[in-house]
Amino acid sequence: MDISGFHGGEKRKCSYGGMKEKKKLGSHSALSESVEKLATVGNELIASHLKANSEIPSLVECMEELESFGVLEGDEKFHLFALTFFEQKRHQTSYAASRTQQMKMKFLKFNFKSWCLQNADAFDD
Repeated sequence: MDISGFHGGEKRKCSYGGMKEKKKLGSHSALSESVEKLATVGNELIASHLKANSEIPSLVECMEELESFGVLEGDEKFHLFALTFFEQKRHQTSYAASRTQQMKMKFLKFNFKSWCLQNADAFDD
């Protein structure tokens, strides 16, 4: 006795198979939407990064500004410190973020003290 019924050689289909297919289509469209959003956000980040980097002064610009303040004259240690300090973009960015001359000088003096402690043996002439 055959209790399985007639299937005509086809595989059995579950009753919720259609819902599974819809979920797959839904997740595919959600994925493609997420990829589009990611591309948009990525382009916005690149544009903002390029804009931000265009505002960062170069090492030469930072040194010229310090010379205009008159703090580099006659102080070889501070001049060497400023050269090595402004080699890094993050220091140039922090320096540029300080809006006033007083804040820029406080920022440099704070870092100059720690630099002198680290490089004290280099100036034991």
